[in-house]
Amino acid sequence: MKSAFLIFMIVVLVFTILLGILIWRQSFRIEKKALIAKQRQEEYLQQLEAERQMQLQQNLENKSDELNNEISEQPGK
Repeated sequence: MKSAFLIFMIVVLVFTILLGILIWRQSFRIEKKALIAKQRQEEYLQQLEAERQMQLQQNLENKSDELNNEISEQPGK
């Protein structure tokens, strides 16, 4: 009976160690995927910021052109 219990404990220990190794390896894979996703997110945010800056610049230029046109169209100047 004692030897059966000892064998059972060894099997449980080996199973636990193998499960721990499996989880450890998966954590590295998840970490790599998370890093790639974070880099993609940062690139996307940089692209959005560049587009926003470009659109803001165009809006400022359009407003400046409109003001110049209004000033030049005013009579008496």
